[in-house]
Amino acid sequence: LATRISAIILLVFISLKNKFMPKIATLMDAKKFLESQNMLKSFRKRAFLICIPLLTIILIGTFILENYLYASEYEGLFVYVLTCTFVYIFSAYLGAHEVFYIVSDSVRFLSVFYLISLLIGVSMSISLYLLNFGFWSFLIGHCMAFLTSSILIRLNFKLSFDDNK
Repeated sequence: LATRISAIILLVFISLKNKFMPKIATLMDAKKFLESQNMLKSFRKRAFLICIPLLTIILIGTFILENYLYASEYEGLFVYVLTCTFVYIFSAYLGAHEVFYIVSDSVRFLSVFYLISLLIGVSMSISLYLLNFGFWSFLIGHCMAFLTSSILIRLNFKLSFDDNK
């Protein structure tokens, strides 16, 4: 439940990314790399601004669910959703550069980044669960997988961009 509530934030980034991807691809084909990067900055800013009221609604809804509807059954839901939501926003903000991998012939990098992130997230979740972290082991592992993939995408993009200058 918490992960699905938090994932609403990702929908904003995915829908806006799908809107901007053809425009960025056109600019990349025309060898206008700086213009495509400026468009990406605009995309990230718009998505972030849309996420602020959405984040507020999600957090208020989660607070009501935890404190009034479900009471003790879902204790910690608010913290869980808050953590996941901020990680999703941060990773979506960093990972927005995956558009450049999709419109170019570098999609194989994305699959490697996501595989590495999955392995890190799952191994961290299992390790923390064995150390008696309970459901927090899933939260930490899940968030680490998202952050790892986003950081790998951003770092590799930075290295690739330096080559294009």
